[in-house]
Amino acid sequence: MNSNNKVSDFLITVRDPSSDAAQQFSKTSMRIIKDGGRRVILVTSALPLEGKTFVAANLAASLARLPEVSAVLIDMDMKRPELHKLFGIRPKWGLTDYLKEKATLKEVLYPTPVPGLSLIPGGRTKGGPEVFSFSNLENLFRELKEEERRYVIVDSTPLLPFPEVDALVGYVDAVLLVVRYGKTQRDPLQRALGLLEKEKVMGIVFNDVDRKLLKYRYRYYR
Repeated sequence: MNSNNKVSDFLITVRDPSSDAAQQFSKTSMRIIKDGGRRVILVTSALPLEGKTFVAANLAASLARLPEVSAVLIDMDMKRPELHKLFGIRPKWGLTDYLKEKATLKEVLYPTPVPGLSLIPGGRTKGGPEVFSFSNLENLFRELKEEERRYVIVDSTPLLPFPEVDALVGYVDAVLLVVRYGKTQRDPLQRALGLLEKEKVMGIVFNDVDRKLLKYRYRYYR
């Protein structure tokens, strides 16, 4: 069976790699590679329903397609941990189990139908802000970065409603902020940017842009 049949239509970079959207994710992936040593990247948004999970999943899949590169996608959206459903995975363990020392990295790292891409699902138990205070989170990223040419994409909760993201930002190398065209308002976007260290903001991903207004549907800006 073709591995593409096991993944959700949500994964446009796998389902339709020749599409405009997939091509933009490919370009974004190349820019991340050229950026240098920042390999743990948090994908978030100011508010819910901006498309951050869509961007995180497709960006990770796009990175994994590059030569000599592997990727790990981590579900750190503790409110709605659903990334495993996109890949048809039924996990026994996940991130919260690792952070609470109930499972090892090997036990929570699941291969996906996408070659070169692994997933760490959210876990069996929901976590709050206290989960991210554990030193095990730093250990997790250190372990994952031991493999050269491995990139880690983290899908978190949105910045403004949930306090745990503030703690999480301190552990990652860079942040991509997702902005949904026609939905994201200026004020929450400015407040979200104000919460981030300027040097950690790798860029902004514009999601759901009207193709009649811009040549491409998804663009990445430094």
